Amino acid sequence: MALLLIVAALWVAGAAWLARGWLRDTRLALAGAAAAIVLPGGIVFAYGEAFLTPRLLAEALVLLALAAMVRGRPLASAALMIGAGLFHPLTALPAAALLFLHESRGRRWLWLVAAAGVAVVFGLALAGIDPFARLLQRFDPEWLAIIQQRDNYCFIGNWTGREWLSAANVLAVAMLALLRGPAAVRPVLAMALLVGGGGMVLAAIGADLLHNVLITNIQPWRWVWLAALLGNMAAGALVVTRPWRLESGLAAFALACLALSPTLPALALLVAPAAVAALFAGVIGANRPLRLALIVVAALIISAAISAAWQRLGPDPAIAPLINLAFVAAIVIVIAIAPRSRSFVAAITLTLFVATVTRWDQRLPWKTYVDTSRTPPASLTALLPATGQIYWEGDMTLPWFVLHRPNYFSCEQGAGVLFSRPNAIAWARRADSFAPLNTLDFQRYSFCKRPASVPLAPRDGMALTKLCRREPGLGAIVLTRPLQGITARRWTAPATFRDVASGGPTPHNVVTNSFYIYDCSR
Repeated sequence: MALLLIVAALWVAGAAWLARGWLRDTRLALAGAAAAIVLPGGIVFAYGEAFLTPRLLAEALVLLALAAMVRGRPLASAALMIGAGLFHPLTALPAAALLFLHESRGRRWLWLVAAAGVAVVFGLALAGIDPFARLLQRFDPEWLAIIQQRDNYCFIGNWTGREWLSAANVLAVAMLALLRGPAAVRPVLAMALLVGGGGMVLAAIGADLLHNVLITNIQPWRWVWLAALLGNMAAGALVVTRPWRLESGLAAFALACLALSPTLPALALLVAPAAVAALFAGVIGANRPLRLALIVVAALIISAAISAAWQRLGPDPAIAPLINLAFVAAIVIVIAIAPRSRSFVAAITLTLFVATVTRWDQRLPWKTYVDTSRTPPASLTALLPATGQIYWEGDMTLPWFVLHRPNYFSCEQGAGVLFSRPNAIAWARRADSFAPLNTLDFQRYSFCKRPASVPLAPRDGMALTKLCRREPGLGAIVLTRPLQGITARRWTAPATFRDVASGGPTPHNVVTNSFYIYDCSR
């Protein structure tokens, strides 16, 4: 938790420093930094994640590097970029490309350096040095089939409407900021869009068509995150540039829909249309009937979305959008009055801080139990075999962090199938072994569905016997529901486990503190 707070604070500091150097005006910088923090952005992987990963630290260093770049300090920017690459090269790659484009405008010799770098990469590939050797490799059919199932989002041809909607919203907001935002931001934002678009093209050709291992591994479509962040930042500045113009109002409406879309997904459908409407605000503003119709339609859609969310989620979860809206409104007030009343700004900031502190720990009881357990509970270890790995249905973290033993299989542990063929084959075999029981791993995620070639089996002793014989390294399995016709050892946990999903391959509602243990040696 301490590391998360430190890295998140570094991320916010990087965003603020970049906004101040890029937008060059205190009020615009405050609006831009707030927009970058509040608004979601990216495809599949959102920037500024609220949990600790190397991506978050790499993004923070990238923001600091770009802040140095716009201040004319290329050496400091390059050093920070190298630091970001050491933590997460996939995150740093598009920023490095942006830095190159920015600095090469007045230094043509940098293109010779880039050409030399490309030659070195091909030389390392020909020499068989990993990971560059993967540039000359293609996925074989077996490995490719596993990736197409588990990491299907790595191929843009497999994207669903949700991913394409995210891409459209990123492009619409960034283009709005590029064409209508402050003139000072346009060169850097145009380069970020060029890098993101180039990454999409490279992914379509290298991954979808050629099935090249290295290009698929680096996932160049993820380069869009930088255009999303800079587009959000510049769009936030656009909104406060001319706050009472129709153009700014429509832009603010688009950003508000984007900010609330994580809790009210229907609003994501309005982001791109509102951004496009802002681009043509002159035409709309001159046509009063069209302007009134646009306002009425927007109001009806928003009301319907809020009503649908309230009925679907119930009263408690539906409060979340209102809380988010209150935070956004408070930030807008701070931006509006910052130049006039510092004391009032300080009071609002203190209120926001106190509200955040009261809600800082939002873990469910089960997560808190796993996080805070220091020693394996004797009541559980007495029921488990002394050797062999454990499979824990629904939660891979308890074996790892409470029992200090490996978890044998989970959908999450298959994330690395993209990078290692042996791991992919082993993970797919284990998935085939557990699939007949249709455990929670196969009910949560669309990318981890039960293979169609594996039929469902009755949840009984015969299915357990086949599983244990097929996987000799498996010591015991722990399930949230008992099997039929076979006695289990039952453990009552000190906290309630919840796994509730209305979407995914199989909607389910599992709430229990009882777990059923089956020893494979028996």
